[in-house]
Formats: sequence, structure tokens, C-alpha cells
Amino acid sequence: MTDVEVKYFETIPWCAKLLNDPDFVFFPTPSRRRKESTEDALFGETLKTDATIRACVSLYRRPERSGGAQIEEVRTLFALGDGVNGYPHSCHGGIVATIVDEVMGLLISVNRDMEDLTATVVTLTASLNVVYLKPVETP
Repeated sequence: MTDVEVKYFETIPWCAKLLNDPDFVFFPTPSRRRKESTEDALFGETLKTDATIRACVSLYRRPERSGGAQIEEVRTLFALGDGVNGYPHSCHGGIVATIVDEVMGLLISVNRDMEDLTATVVTLTASLNVVYLKPVETP
């Protein structure tokens, strides 16, 4: 997450409201960083272009109590480009499912980081069922 990405979302009124919620804390989206191991290459390289996902900002809800409380909510804003389209001005359903999967992984990751656990446990999606209610619009 960069200042440019935050500033981009602050220009969108409903996003600015989410970003300024005092109950939420910004955290870096780890999958947006390139890694030598090629881990997260999909979000860190392939989907990190002006045509695909040009900006991404993540926040988590501050736990109600301190000392080992789990984080139960993560918000991630994505600025989608037309490079993710399946139809004109409509994000491909596979990309939508991929984004859902990614944000669920962020929730696991931020909790693991808060508990200061090492990454010895690998988490993978075993199953994901998405029911699409309406298209996700893109520019």
C-alpha cells in the first residue's frame, strides 16, 4: 500500500468513508509485494498493473479487547481496470472469486501476524463456492 493508492481511494466518497473509520487500522497487503520465491506472483505481479488492479488498500477492524483478541474483519479496496473484464465493463467471475479467496487469506495472515506466529503453517483454499448476485462493474 502506498500513499498514492490511499489518495486514489480517498477521492471516491464511499471509499473515503471506509478509510476514515476510526475502528479500522491500515496494514500492508503482503500479496502485493514481489517475492523472490514467486509466492504471491499473481497479485504481486500479474494483477498489479494499470490494466488489472492498479491500487489496493487493506484495513482490519481493531479488536474490541486487547491481548490476544482475534481480528474478525478485513476490508480490502481494489481499483479494477478493464484488463480483468470477462464482458465489457464487467469483471470476470474467476477474478471475483480470486479476490474473495485473497481477502480471506489476508484475514488469516493478519491474525497470524498479530499472534507473531511463524509462517510454518501453510494455508491453502480447499473449497470455494461463490454465488454471483450481480456483475462487478469495471471502467
